[in-house]
Amino acid sequence: IKETIDTRRGITMEEINLMTKHIKKSDRINNLFRNGYGLEVTSTGLDYPLTKEYQFQRNIVNGMIIKHTVLEISNTIEGVLKDFKEGVLVVESGDHFYNILFPDIIEGKFILQ
Repeated sequence: IKETIDTRRGITMEEINLMTKHIKKSDRINNLFRNGYGLEVTSTGLDYPLTKEYQFQRNIVNGMIIKHTVLEISNTIEGVLKDFKEGVLVVESGDHFYNILFPDIIEGKFILQ
């Protein structure tokens, strides 16, 4: 079983440990897997796609690759997330600034350097 946890403010190792203990004590899980199971509880990592508004809000000024559905511009933009207000992402890519409505976002991924 793999459980990935994320919150608006991020998550601590203590919270991950508490969730792990909670799952291990779950009668429902233990009844489903009577012969045992492997359990991995983790937070979202740098390679995890951002898909929720709060994930973008807490990652302003980070380099990202943004996939979107806006027809007028390239379907993938690589740049820096400059702002996210009122449902609009502002991405700086080279000499251009793009305003992308959140519903048009497929996902964002960090640029790992």
